[in-house]
Amino acid sequence: YLNGWTLKFKEPLQEVCFCQLREDMFRSNVLCMFIVWIFIVLCQLVIIPSCYFSTISLIIATIIISAGCVLVMAEEYPGLPKILREISEELILDRNRRTIIVCFAVILMSVASSMGLTSFYTDVSRDSLAYSKQNLTVGCDFTLPCLQPKYVVFTWVLCLIALATALKLYYLVKTILAVGLVTVFCILILVVYPDVFNMNNDNQELLGISLPVQMVILLSAFLTMVIHHARLVEVTARLDFIWKEEAERELSNMKSNRHLNDLLIKNILPEHVAAYYLSHEMSDDIYSKSHDLCGVMFASIPNFQDFYSEDMENGKACIRVLNEIICDFDELLDEPRFVTVEKIKTVGQ
Repeated sequence: YLNGWTLKFKEPLQEVCFCQLREDMFRSNVLCMFIVWIFIVLCQLVIIPSCYFSTISLIIATIIISAGCVLVMAEEYPGLPKILREISEELILDRNRRTIIVCFAVILMSVASSMGLTSFYTDVSRDSLAYSKQNLTVGCDFTLPCLQPKYVVFTWVLCLIALATALKLYYLVKTILAVGLVTVFCILILVVYPDVFNMNNDNQELLGISLPVQMVILLSAFLTMVIHHARLVEVTARLDFIWKEEAERELSNMKSNRHLNDLLIKNILPEHVAAYYLSHEMSDDIYSKSHDLCGVMFASIPNFQDFYSEDMENGKACIRVLNEIICDFDELLDEPRFVTVEKIKTVGQ
């Protein structure tokens, strides 16, 4: 059913129907992203050295993400303006708009959290770095900030986790965005801010691996997990869609066959008898025992099979005779005196 690389349906109509599905989980996904962003903000404010530029970036990003979260959740709150609820409903129905919102939110989170690296270039941070390198004792009037740039990388990992919470974001979009973000993060670590990650490298080495390389390995590991998770979620969602489609098709066929069987039974049996046997109130008693005054007349054509086989017109004369006989019976049954008589047609060998 699926293309091995793009994971799209091979049938174009199925792909169109899948893309037009209403995504009710989108609200909870956006809420999860907002919660992850709160943890990123707390990490930046509590652990990373304070910086005016970084703080302003976090505040602006928080306002934008909060506004987006309110816009997505607006449909659930009747008290909000109608225009907000209409926009929220359109977002749930439009896959492209949902993709734009998720990508914009993740990029904004990544950019705002990256501003924490600028805090290591403040005067306090440079003085602290000089003191730490000279192994001097810091006086009581000087507060040594937490010079741990790896916590900025941890917030980047949280950004990747926020991307993973967008479960119904298309697999390739999520993969391309994750690869792009990790590439930019690695450039920031190895090219733009190498001195920030090397300032405490002597104390941060693990098995002879420098801190920048450790952070690149960490980001690469999470990138692999995010891509693998995105592929599993995409495959599961599309297979669920196929199974649901097949279940609905089988249910429709069952209803159609049931309706056809009911028509056939009603054509063979009197309507009130057919209704009795099709109802759930049917008992084990023989139906005829509930009627004391009734009669059955059997009419047959002897040797009809031989007559049919000897017909020179390939059975057309036999069918014509049989039709005339049945029409004669129908004319009689149309009379008022035979209104209670039911005719049952059978064909025997």
